[in-house]
Amino acid sequence: MLKLAADYAPGAVEMRQLTLPDDPIPQVDAIVSVGHMISYLPDELAARNVLASISRALRPGGIFAIDVVDIEYGRARSKADTIGRIGSDWGCIIEYATPEPKRFTRRITTFIANQDGSYHRDDEWHSHILLDASSVPALLAADGVEVEVLPAFGIERLLPGLCVLVGRRPRS
Repeated sequence: MLKLAADYAPGAVEMRQLTLPDDPIPQVDAIVSVGHMISYLPDELAARNVLASISRALRPGGIFAIDVVDIEYGRARSKADTIGRIGSDWGCIIEYATPEPKRFTRRITTFIANQDGSYHRDDEWHSHILLDASSVPALLAADGVEVEVLPAFGIERLLPGLCVLVGRRPRS
């Protein structure tokens, strides 16, 4: 991701990876994150603290754009059946669960054919904090950041329950 960012912003002064919620966020002009990384934090308090850290890191005129998993995502999938798909040389099983009102999990098992006819199995487990995205504008207004909750980064809409937070710190 850092390489991609450097390719798209060759004049940037500095780009670095941060591990949240622990790494301090330096003063910046922009923060962009895709893949709903905040929703992978351990709990709602950590997610709210990171959002506050992001807003405080913005310089005047700065902007952030991040996607999050909203509580609607869990509601829409709380009764979802296990899904299985099979192709000519692959298979995939996805199991959904809502173990807590504000947590959603997906277990994804894939099978990919090897050249010798055997299969390679891979297992992923995703656990997401479900945020009430509509509460974020009020949360960050205290830091002087104006936030919009949007259904997409651009014209390509995200799945229902995934949303984008775009925050701007006005120029002084």
